[in-house]
Amino acid sequence: MELPEFKPSKRFLHDTTLPCLVAKVKNSKLPGVAAQHITQFKDDPTCKIVFRGHDPTKISSWQREMLEQLLQKNGLGNAVEEAMKEYETSPEWGGDFCANLENEMRQKVKEQGMAAFITIYVIVIDEIERKVLISAGTTYDGNLDEHGITIYSSEGRWRFDNADYFIHYESDIHEAQESKKAEKWHKKWAAVFPLPEPATPVEANGSILYGVWRYIKAKQFER
Repeated sequence: MELPEFKPSKRFLHDTTLPCLVAKVKNSKLPGVAAQHITQFKDDPTCKIVFRGHDPTKISSWQREMLEQLLQKNGLGNAVEEAMKEYETSPEWGGDFCANLENEMRQKVKEQGMAAFITIYVIVIDEIERKVLISAGTTYDGNLDEHGITIYSSEGRWRFDNADYFIHYESDIHEAQESKKAEKWHKKWAAVFPLPEPATPVEANGSILYGVWRYIKAKQFER
């Protein structure tokens, strides 16, 4: 497929203010995924692709390479299939090839592959942390429908986790950005109201607070 057009954005994912590049593409344009979902539900969800980089105004060579692998070399479909095998076979997740599925659905998944039932919501290509994360979902498996899907690259392979993995990733970036904002604000405050030198004498006379304080009731205005 042709690579989508990216535009500058000040919003990174949800509540994080962070300059980045963003593009949107329909799932029907993504190679190897969501075919069964689109056919069954007559629904073609939008996928958001986000670049986080050292220069938020440019696409780096690494980001372009990762995007081309996913969208032009069937890497996305392969990534989903590889990650979902971990879900299918791990006792922690799906068990023995999604043992919780009904026989009819299990047969469909075997025939068409799991990627056909997976909808892609967000793809993050993070140059700073050298990570690629995919937020996805599906309705064919109640467990996945409830807990969500995160697919991420790690040590040369694609791994599976639930939505919490993606949420924690975004939360860590949000907290780091808020920390930077607070530090910047404190620097501005210190520039206007610098702390005194350690040897500066301190005025300890509190007599201004002593004495008799009288409260004068304000006169009410008459209509």
